[in-house]
Amino acid sequence: RVYRVAEESRRAESRAATRIQSWFRGCRVRAYLSHLHKKATIIQKIWRGFAARARLRQMVKVYQLPQPLWIY
Repeated sequence: RVYRVAEESRRAESRAATRIQSWFRGCRVRAYLSHLHKKATIIQKIWRGFAARARLRQMVKVYQLPQPLWIY
């Protein structure tokens, strides 16, 4: 009988420890995913700026070339 109570107590403690560990792992994973999301946003921001500047340079080049023909 004492053995059964001790065994049940040990199982309850083990379940509690497992629950705490899984909660902690979940917190770490969510923090890491948040970190990845922020970094992905930064990469997207840099790429969109680069692409927009490239489009602008192309537009400026297209509109600057014919100008001498219009002036003369």
